[in-house]
Amino acid sequence: MVRSRLLIFKGAFLSAGIPVSVLGKTQGIITSLEQETLVGIAVLGLLLGCIILGLQYAWAKWFGPAKDKAQTKAKSTGLIRHARIELIGRFRVLDKDGRESLNVSPQMRELFALFLLGKPKGINPTREMIGEAFWKDDSDTEKVKSRRSTLMSKFRKILKEEELGTVKFRDGVWLLELAEGVECDIFPVYRWLKGDGTEHDAEEARKILIAAGKGTICPGIKSEWIQEYRDAYKKMMRERLGAIILDD
Repeated sequence: MVRSRLLIFKGAFLSAGIPVSVLGKTQGIITSLEQETLVGIAVLGLLLGCIILGLQYAWAKWFGPAKDKAQTKAKSTGLIRHARIELIGRFRVLDKDGRESLNVSPQMRELFALFLLGKPKGINPTREMIGEAFWKDDSDTEKVKSRRSTLMSKFRKILKEEELGTVKFRDGVWLLELAEGVECDIFPVYRWLKGDGTEHDAEEARKILIAAGKGTICPGIKSEWIQEYRDAYKKMMRERLGAIILDD
């Protein structure tokens, strides 16, 4: 590139009748400028490369490894983020150390309760059940449909991000599957309360008494649909405790 430019300048100088001495000086200046330009380009390229590498390093350090490390640690140690969902007394999601680890809106708590209370009985919510539970007095079906879709989308997102489980729509009903290691306090209590009444050990009595001492199911929820579950729970609790007390 430099050589071709020198030849062009040389031809132009000679055709114009400029002395050879002037041409020699001009050649030196052009060569020097070309060399300085190439050095400048090289330095600029080196600086840009350093800047790019620095940005990549900063991004990887600040944003990349945090989530990966947490996931790797959880997998390697066998720990789970959430260990228990409680409905008796009040709605709570607890970690493995018994600390509250998730805060959601009242509407989302109610949706959790709707799914979890029906699960031991094999009752899976339909679209109509969800609409009736949350927007009973709204006659605008399209608005209810849109709100239900938004609510279920948020529910699915929370389950996934918090590693609590999955929910899928199949055969006209919504199916909730809790993640491995995630428990709900209402499941074993239902099993104890539905016992045949012929065998009662100290451990069973202790667990039922603890559950009874915590109060009713999700007292913060005021919707009509949950009252049926509360009434059934209280009835089973009275009958079961009576059977334990009277058992010889």
